[in-house]
Amino acid sequence: MTKTPIQWMRSLAAMLLLLLAAPVICAQEPNAKIGEATVVVGKTTAQLGKKTHPVRVGEAIVEGATLETGSDGYIYIKTVDQGFISLRPNSRLNIETYRYDAANPAASKIKLVLQKGVMRSVSGQGAQNARDKFRLNTPVAAIGIRGTDFSVFTDASTSRVSVRSGGIVMSAFSGHCTASGSGPCKGAGSLDLMAGDPGAMLQITSGEQKPTLLDRKLRHLLPDRIAPPLNDETSRSEGASKNVASGSLSASTSSTEVTVVQKVLNPLSQTTTPTPVPEQVFWGRWQAFANLPASASLTDLLAKAHDQLAIIGPYAMIREPQANMVMPKNGVYDFQLKSYDAYIVNETTHKATQAQIANSVLTLDFGQQTFKTSFDVKTSDLSHHVYANGSVMASGKLVGETISVNTNANVAGALAGSQAQQAGLLFSSRIGSTNQTAVGATIWAR
Repeated sequence: MTKTPIQWMRSLAAMLLLLLAAPVICAQEPNAKIGEATVVVGKTTAQLGKKTHPVRVGEAIVEGATLETGSDGYIYIKTVDQGFISLRPNSRLNIETYRYDAANPAASKIKLVLQKGVMRSVSGQGAQNARDKFRLNTPVAAIGIRGTDFSVFTDASTSRVSVRSGGIVMSAFSGHCTASGSGPCKGAGSLDLMAGDPGAMLQITSGEQKPTLLDRKLRHLLPDRIAPPLNDETSRSEGASKNVASGSLSASTSSTEVTVVQKVLNPLSQTTTPTPVPEQVFWGRWQAFANLPASASLTDLLAKAHDQLAIIGPYAMIREPQANMVMPKNGVYDFQLKSYDAYIVNETTHKATQAQIANSVLTLDFGQQTFKTSFDVKTSDLSHHVYANGSVMASGKLVGETISVNTNANVAGALAGSQAQQAGLLFSSRIGSTNQTAVGATIWAR
């Protein structure tokens, strides 16, 4: 049936009302909560839209907010994905996007903009599982992560970053890496920095096409030196008691930032001391080597552990039976080197020179069932960089890839412990075109 002019006008009016109502509905959507302020000291503010207010302990920090600290200001945030952010004095941070998908952490999206000052970021579940969708911008750089604990300093023209665990990729802005983008930038204008050397840091200055690795003599420029963490919460809070809400740090409290981080991320740590897990993965020299006798025959080693993992060079690796080990189904974890034995061997003279291991990194991606490791094997005469990728098997064994552009070492080992919190790796890596090889055994834990 044909509509009359009046009916057409009524239909058009209804459609206009729907169109006008749509923006109002969107505007009324609440800003997503990204976390909670757990410690607030000194002068601090949060701006959302045109409204600005002092930050209070316990308040929700929301997406879209800009946080700013004065010369005595600190803000600690426990994020919704169990991460941690520390904003140090004279800093300004904009939380552009923080969407954590608890049902599917890999779909999370995080973008932060540090406009000035110093901040520390400890990756939560969202950042760890969606590293391809995490970005921290400064006025001159883009920073991506690898499941990481890092600190950043920036002003309008210079940015520096240091890493405690995991790794970051820092990039200069360019046509291939824009401030409006998301996720890490990769390419000729990018440089990686992995944990291992507490004095190492990358820097980008306005106009530079790529970050530079600063000389360790410039440690006074580290972000944690420019704006240190709270070394003594008592003295800090005495001068800012009006800004510290009831239930936060009191006049009798003394705490370092590290302690606060541990309490924020693991509340049980305030009252519970974890029981050390006995070592369950071991290495031994199954034959005489470098004027040292075999630590045990291979038969004796197997009799103790019943689980042969690998033999590389003079080293054998074993572990106790792991019937109760349950590996995480997802997440990226960094392991710390606990002990090692390493040598540089001259294949012609068979002379073996004891070596040190530095800048050690071992990262496991349980969701992808892969691992990456890298470290430097050093003597007084040389330094050889070892790097390798591999697969994490269902049994917990670690199987390295064959030698390629991504792997310059033969590696093998395994995980151990009820939650796969221990790891052992043997390695052998030829040193360029020389007749020398770096060999060794390593034990790690998380």
